[in-house]
Amino acid sequence: MLRCAHLFDLAPVGDQQVLVWGTSEDLRKLGDVLRAGVTSRVEQVLGDVESPSRVFLIVSDAPRGMRLDLGRLIWEIAPSDAMTFAQLVDGVATSARACHQYLDCEAEDGIEVKVSVGEYPDDFRP
Repeated sequence: MLRCAHLFDLAPVGDQQVLVWGTSEDLRKLGDVLRAGVTSRVEQVLGDVESPSRVFLIVSDAPRGMRLDLGRLIWEIAPSDAMTFAQLVDGVATSARACHQYLDCEAEDGIEVKVSVGEYPDDFRP
């Protein structure tokens, strides 16, 4: 089960991160969703009903990165980023060891995205 969580530091500046984690198979499916988004351009929901957060993925010609909008985490990325991110996620999914990868696009004020396998249990609740 693919899980998502919005992590943030309550310091005055407030660093934020969206953590996406699951099994290798979950991450392979995420890579497929990212690739499919390039042609379908249909909004996808990442994270199952047990996730602390859910992410709404939009592949768009006007990417804005990961942002919090009216309580919804929206990840709007360019088609080229979707393809690059799919390859990076595939690398995490096929790793023989616990690892993670940051998926950053060129949005200046977007929330950082971290994809992880083997580092967090399914029941992790930040």
